[in-house]
Amino acid sequence: MKISSAIAPASLVWAPAAFAVLSLCDAMVKYLTSHYSVAQTSIMVSVVGLGFTVAHAFIQKRPKALWPLHPKIAVLRAVFLGIDTVLIYIAFDLLPLAEAYVLAFLTPILVAFFSAILFKEVLTRKQSFAVMLGFVGVIIVLRPGISVIGWGHVAALGSAFVFAASMLVMRNLKASETDLALVSTVLIGLICCAGFLLPFSEVRPLTTDFALPLLAAGFCFYCGHRLLVRALRSRAANLVAPFQYSQIIWGVIYGALLFAAPIEPIVLLGAAIIICAGILTWQRY
Repeated sequence: MKISSAIAPASLVWAPAAFAVLSLCDAMVKYLTSHYSVAQTSIMVSVVGLGFTVAHAFIQKRPKALWPLHPKIAVLRAVFLGIDTVLIYIAFDLLPLAEAYVLAFLTPILVAFFSAILFKEVLTRKQSFAVMLGFVGVIIVLRPGISVIGWGHVAALGSAFVFAASMLVMRNLKASETDLALVSTVLIGLICCAGFLLPFSEVRPLTTDFALPLLAAGFCFYCGHRLLVRALRSRAANLVAPFQYSQIIWGVIYGALLFAAPIEPIVLLGAAIIICAGILTWQRY
């Protein structure tokens, strides 16, 4: 499929920028979870992000755009993404950023797998190979029998499954749905999902040391999704999806610079295999 020169550069600019900003948000979340519980961090970041979203709606004099036109689908998607975000935040708390990303990015492979089961879609030979290749990459990263598989790995894998479910729900989402509604419902869904965990978590007062990282995390969440929506609106979504894997690179960079995380060659090998498998899978969507 040919893509016009006006459309392609837009995706090539906005998509990598979106994932770089979202990765910075994840790095800030990892820093916040060093002091606050995952539940409290999720709620605080979501409230800040929602504040920026609401402010954007009122500045544009479009407060009604915050409410979804198709609430059933939007709410179901928000619930899945809320659970997904809580799980990946748990993974960020327990694992290096790059390792959590590698496991979470099984999503396109799982989407292809579940589409074949639930929607009876026939996978091409290339896609069938990609599914198997993706799971090989996971085995390399997890190294069962050699390394200890902990709750962080389980949370990252669970995040991939739940995010794949949200992608399947997106197939029924109407094009008329507003961007602000999609962002606001996800943030509210995250607040609700994290709220269920809050009674079982320690709640600490916000200190000045963590106020700026919290503001940065919420702002990055808001800006990242705004950039991502702009990339998807360029009508070249097939160019956007593969850029998601750039978060593995950002995870390595942010992990090394901010948390002195070692760069493990075995993780990079697994990441390369999963990236290849994911790109092969995405070529159909």
